[in-house]
Amino acid sequence: MVHTKTSHHDRMEVFLEKYREPLPKPLEELERKALSEDVPIIRSGTRDMLRFLLRERKPKEVLEIGTAVGFSAILMAEYDPVECEIITIENY
Repeated sequence: MVHTKTSHHDRMEVFLEKYREPLPKPLEELERKALSEDVPIIRSGTRDMLRFLLRERKPKEVLEIGTAVGFSAILMAEYDPVECEIITIENY
């Protein structure tokens, strides 16, 4: 019997995989554009965690600091199971 060491990170990835969903077409296009222009947006693992937190916590208000192209705000609006007010702040 071979034992493999599983890290906390690996277990978290496996847990979050059940929250993974394909992006809606407009977000997919925004992601592609942002990546091609080197605009930082959240990675897929972070999106999975955000979906999990939205479904568990069901926030009615969210403050996003550092909006860039609005990818995360749109994602949160799409996946929050309750009506939510999202306030975004950007440096410029």
